[in-house]
Amino acid sequence: MPMTSVTMEDQQYTPKALLEYLATRPDKAPVTLEIAKGILEANTPRDYISTTSLTSKCMRAAGLKANTDYTESVEGLWAAWRGTAMHSSLEKAAQGLDGVVPEARFHTDVAKVLGRRKRAPFSGSPDIVDVNKGEINDWKFTREGKAPRYGNPWAEHVEQANLNRWLVDHSTKVEYQGTTWTEVEAFRPMDWTAMRVTYLDDRGATPITITKSIQIPKKDGNGTKAARVTDVWSDQQVEDLIRDRYPVIEDSLSGKNIPAPPPGWEHQSHILCSFCPVRAACAALEAQGK
Repeated sequence: MPMTSVTMEDQQYTPKALLEYLATRPDKAPVTLEIAKGILEANTPRDYISTTSLTSKCMRAAGLKANTDYTESVEGLWAAWRGTAMHSSLEKAAQGLDGVVPEARFHTDVAKVLGRRKRAPFSGSPDIVDVNKGEINDWKFTREGKAPRYGNPWAEHVEQANLNRWLVDHSTKVEYQGTTWTEVEAFRPMDWTAMRVTYLDDRGATPITITKSIQIPKKDGNGTKAARVTDVWSDQQVEDLIRDRYPVIEDSLSGKNIPAPPPGWEHQSHILCSFCPVRAACAALEAQGK
């Protein structure tokens, strides 16, 4: 179900009524018509399963949003919209760079991976695929100082980058710059050399390459030592993740089976629950033992 209402400065509107009000150009409104329209469009529910769906922190919330009327606030959606607007700016800047494919949407069917006949559409849109260099780079917007300080990107971002890599390699259709392509080889690197996540905040950018630790021989031949190398997951690793999560999010979005809260999120105890627009619906289900 859609977001049926939106609040602004404690006043509640339908999305249409909010835009009509802002079209009058009121003097003291906290946002303009254009910003509100961008915020609402960026929060249009998706009717497909994507790499983002499979790496959602809370598949329960995704299912409730798809099956419950809910209310959002303009103020609460501001940070997410700012990230969307920055994505659009970076996408525009990347257009025309040699071998760089920004924000193409790759599609495939994972029915065979799941071992079933029923279609299982799956898609994803990596922020950057550098076909010449064999790299994926995803941009993530965060509060100042919240990017990982050591080692790898956050776990869900590692998963999403590797899901996107698999999807690029196994896609059967690509949507890019208003055109749908079924000849997809031009969008695939010959080989993959790096998966990166770039965290952006008000102070700048923090690019982090996804790596893993392995043991390599020492130069003197006496034993081994630890070294970090690029971590590009095997197809088997990615397909195991798809098999584990695709049926869960599929059932959740259809309303067939809303999953339990993630471990540690029971009774809306996670900090993100405070900002969730379906928190009340989640609590009501939990009170029923669901």
